[in-house]
Amino acid sequence: MKTRCPRPNPAKAAERISDFAVVARPIIRDVFPTDSCIASSRIAIAALGAFGLRVQPIAATVQVDNAILHRLLSANATPSAAEVTTWQALGAYGVAIGQGIPAQCTDDDGWHGHLVAVANGTWLIDASADQMNRPKAGIELPGVFVVPLPTPLPACPSAIQMDLPDGSHLVYGLHPSNRTFRTARDWELSARAQAVVQTIIGAMLERHALPLAG
Repeated sequence: MKTRCPRPNPAKAAERISDFAVVARPIIRDVFPTDSCIASSRIAIAALGAFGLRVQPIAATVQVDNAILHRLLSANATPSAAEVTTWQALGAYGVAIGQGIPAQCTDDDGWHGHLVAVANGTWLIDASADQMNRPKAGIELPGVFVVPLPTPLPACPSAIQMDLPDGSHLVYGLHPSNRTFRTARDWELSARAQAVVQTIIGAMLERHALPLAG
């Protein structure tokens, strides 16, 4: 019978999230493709839940503008078509994922949103953030991107914006009432996903030689 850890205090919870961020993505990518936000979030929920964290899925949109585009948009938020062409020549580039969050999901056409996880109401965990990476355009995120929310859910604002150290700008739009991802095939914790969860838990335990059960 599986035993879970008691609910950790905030400092321990942050440590477990950090452990997950360090070890999880290569293990997930051994089995799932880069654009596997539903499977990756489902795995995050199961792995962190084993350590006593309360983790929930949140449908989202995400937009990342590289440093050039962010600088240009900061000076001119409504460029003309001609200006956009000029900006592109200068290297301006942006990536948007999940803008087509649907009213319903079909397996034939996939799910057009983006899924993240929120741990203990205060930490946004994007377990497939590397799908946004465009190194040639100067957009490079870690495989698992963790963002402390300014206020806990459900009071957190629906748009989370941040400037990244490389000058790029990232915006998450949160849509907690949208549950359409639950009809997607990857939402089911399949046998291979369960194996990934167990491998991640083992790697997290090894970082501190921790027992799972108290």
